[in-house]
Amino acid sequence: MKILLPSSQRHEQGMASVIVLAFLSILLIYVSINARAILCLENEVKLVEKQHIKRLNARSGVTNATTAAIAETSQQADAR
Repeated sequence: MKILLPSSQRHEQGMASVIVLAFLSILLIYVSINARAILCLENEVKLVEKQHIKRLNARSGVTNATTAAIAETSQQADAR
């Protein structure tokens, strides 16, 4: 047994479906734009990280000498 709806209710249900589809399409566009922005930011962070590593490796002579001296001192203290 079918329940017949008046034509105004059918029209309202159709309009609600259109609004939901429009909202979902806008939401999908928003998500895709944000995903692209995140990928661009991730690439930029990788580039900055490479630059920092390169900069720190250039100064590694001083840092490694200091670290080695500290490690040697702590090993001597542990041996006592």
